[in-house]
Amino acid sequence: MSDDIAGNIKDDLTEIIHIKDPKIFVIEWLPFDSNQLRELNKKMDIEKGANKTLLTGLIDRQPDVPIFQSKGAHTKVFVKDYELDSFVNLQAIIDMPEEEEIVQVEEMAIFVSRDGFIIYSLELNEIENLNTFMSIDKITRVAADLCQDSSVVIDSLLTEFQRNFIEIIFGDPIHRPKTICYVGDDIKIRHEDVNDYYDGEDFEIELNQILGEGHEPFQMGRNLFFKGSRGT
Repeated sequence: MSDDIAGNIKDDLTEIIHIKDPKIFVIEWLPFDSNQLRELNKKMDIEKGANKTLLTGLIDRQPDVPIFQSKGAHTKVFVKDYELDSFVNLQAIIDMPEEEEIVQVEEMAIFVSRDGFIIYSLELNEIENLNTFMSIDKITRVAADLCQDSSVVIDSLLTEFQRNFIEIIFGDPIHRPKTICYVGDDIKIRHEDVNDYYDGEDFEIELNQILGEGHEPFQMGRNLFFKGSRGT
């Protein structure tokens, strides 16, 4: 999974926290059960051995016309692993319209369980020529795109019943709430005690912006965790 971005963030930022080799996980619940999962497997021809197919959430308003056109985002979805009544692992390559000066390659892994827990994961390779330690501020901007893109991707894999259910619950099905988890191999300015990041100044302010106020830290050896209302 990768996301290479150049020129997408142009404003001046005060960047305090940088993490090494970041990974983003976006988690949500959708109305799934074993029957819905079987329907998804059938739609993707998994039982026939197909590992990729063309799908869309749009309705063909002109079924008699041999050409179906769609504008905007396009996604290729590949089956990586599955159990018919339990789960399916997918890989999605997303082609989103961007401004001319922006280069973005986005691949995400998608885990779909019969209980309705969906996990989208993405590993960042580069942001504005930074490919080791990356600013958490810019990482969160990528995560915001991932939240929206993941809704577009999964929409084409759902049934009409599921899409209607999501619209009833959330109102805006594309911008529905999700939990975000950021994982990194290291942090650029490391404090041995996680509580030292709560300095009442720049560190704490940036953590508040990312996780929301009222978040809590905890520590296991050298592993640092920050749990907030918007994710971890």
